[in-house]
Amino acid sequence: MAKVVVVGVAGRMGSLVKASVEAEDGLEFLAGYDVDNVTELDADAPAADLVIDFSQPAALPHNA
Repeated sequence: MAKVVVVGVAGRMGSLVKASVEAEDGLEFLAGYDVDNVTELDADAPAADLVIDFSQPAALPHNA
């Protein structure tokens, strides 16, 4: 089962992606990140098989 992280999970598209991942056989929603907890992404992302990013560029600390 592929583990999936969604960045921008609190937005409209991010929440739809999360729901789609949770409904799909073969995918496991591992974690969701948004402006409130995006700093934790570097620690948790290595456990993921797939990261889907629907954030705004300015929201990620690496783009600031």
